[in-house]
Amino acid sequence: MEAAVKKLTDETGAEILGMACDVTKAESINAWVDATVAKWGVIDALLVNAGGPPGGLLLDMTDAQWQAAFELTLMSSLRMIRAAVPHMTNGGSILTITSSSIKEPIERLGLSTVMRSGVAGIAKL
Repeated sequence: MEAAVKKLTDETGAEILGMACDVTKAESINAWVDATVAKWGVIDALLVNAGGPPGGLLLDMTDAQWQAAFELTLMSSLRMIRAAVPHMTNGGSILTITSSSIKEPIERLGLSTVMRSGVAGIAKL
């Protein structure tokens, strides 16, 4: 991460904060937002993207896989938005990256389709 921050800083002159964030953990998201606010005072934009759950047939997924997909995809999005919005004093923008499966389900991506549809719903609110 340090190498990426240095390269981006060298190439763009931008001031960058590089830090790891486990988006499945509320405390990690809060620490990330706190560090951002400590450095810049406000949040102007938020990009919400946490990767995706594993593929497979919908009915073959275990409760543990459903819960993990819920935490990774849906709750991480909600937590990031909930943590960042109070610091978006200049209006701010939120961009959520989901999947085309929110419009048309993709076979063997049931967990992703269900969870990402929820993320799209959150974004519309």
